Amino acid sequence: LGRELRWVADAAPAWSAVVDVITGRLLATNGSSGILEYDGTSLRRLTADYRTAQARQYVGALADALGLDANSVAVNPTALLSRHVPQGAFIAQHQTRLFVAGDPSFPYIVRWSAPGGLNNVWPLAYEDMIRDQEGDGIVGMAGLDERLVIFTPTALHEAIGPDQNGRYSFAPLTRGIGFVAHQAVCVVSSAEGPSRLTGISSDGIYAWAGGEPVPILDRWDRLLEGGVNGDRLRFAVACAAPQASLAFFAVPSRGSKTNDRVLVLDTMRGRWWVWSAPFGVSSMAVDYDGDGRERVLFGTNDGFIATPADAETDDGQAINAHAVTLPVQPFGGAEGGLSGVSFTARTLGATETVTLYVLGGEDEGEPLSEGPVSVDRGDATWGSGVWNTAKWSSGAWKTIRENVPNYVRAHMLQVKIASAARWVAGRIELLIRPRSRSGR
Repeated sequence: LGRELRWVADAAPAWSAVVDVITGRLLATNGSSGILEYDGTSLRRLTADYRTAQARQYVGALADALGLDANSVAVNPTALLSRHVPQGAFIAQHQTRLFVAGDPSFPYIVRWSAPGGLNNVWPLAYEDMIRDQEGDGIVGMAGLDERLVIFTPTALHEAIGPDQNGRYSFAPLTRGIGFVAHQAVCVVSSAEGPSRLTGISSDGIYAWAGGEPVPILDRWDRLLEGGVNGDRLRFAVACAAPQASLAFFAVPSRGSKTNDRVLVLDTMRGRWWVWSAPFGVSSMAVDYDGDGRERVLFGTNDGFIATPADAETDDGQAINAHAVTLPVQPFGGAEGGLSGVSFTARTLGATETVTLYVLGGEDEGEPLSEGPVSVDRGDATWGSGVWNTAKWSSGAWKTIRENVPNYVRAHMLQVKIASAARWVAGRIELLIRPRSRSGR
């Protein structure tokens, strides 16, 4: 954004930001440098408004717009208004008010501003405490439609109000399940139902649309061998790309200190795949180019901005990847198998093999069936082989089918497609056809 030499902002693990609908300015905070405002040209500290007549009138310090009568009892506006913008690591906007939380000295406190054009006025009475059952402090806030959700690692709370005095209360929505960090939550839109607040929890990824949170990834080891590094999970980040119907979750794999895996969810089809990011992903955001095309930006640990490999500005470098379906219950609950798996992939380099695993049974870590998948004149075969770059060099999408042996049977089935080499762009889609005991 820019840097003015007359001041320096302290570093912190993460910044949160919101575009103020009243002023159109970007407001950002990290918990140690106050709130910064950016108007497109200058980046400077936000200073609280407590001197203007409008600010004093809002809290009743002025009898009317003309000021106090000489015979009236003077009210000191500084006794009612804060002279400083609240300290906090998280900022959100709700009903035109600014909400700030995550003060290192007061981890349970939420503070908010006056509404409308006075949303830089901070009455001292406008604060409340989140009473978490487990005693956890606030780790983030997120808006979903007309609701503001404040969350801890073990609970979700909702802002209720305001009342006639402009005060909010915070009611618990769920207990036992929360989100790990402010930046680890995104809003996933759906054409078939309500939008969902989707975020990273300690044991998986959950979606909330107003009722109880629903697991969309109930265990980390379904996608990542060995799971995640729980001690570093608080630095995980999430992002949704509504035009592409994708959601991205960057997490640290087991033994990693950085977010070296990006879990990608096709929100329309419910399919998952995994990207490797050894450089570390510290932030993610959705942006739009001059033609209105959506693009996902990855902020890396070493200070760069990266894009997925199918973006025009990328250098074409690829990443290791595998695609996994969530467990599938055969029709009718009967024991069954898979009659076939269809998937699509984009250009792969020479001598790169792809292996298909069918998981299930008593030991979920041991595949019921596995084998390399190859393409010969466009037809899938069960056996060894390589992707022929002469057929795939155009980068066109192609669907191939792999017949799974009939002996692959279980109550719950999961399919994984993995490559030891690098994918060059592209997603993988899986179509699973359950086979009943009767063979239909």
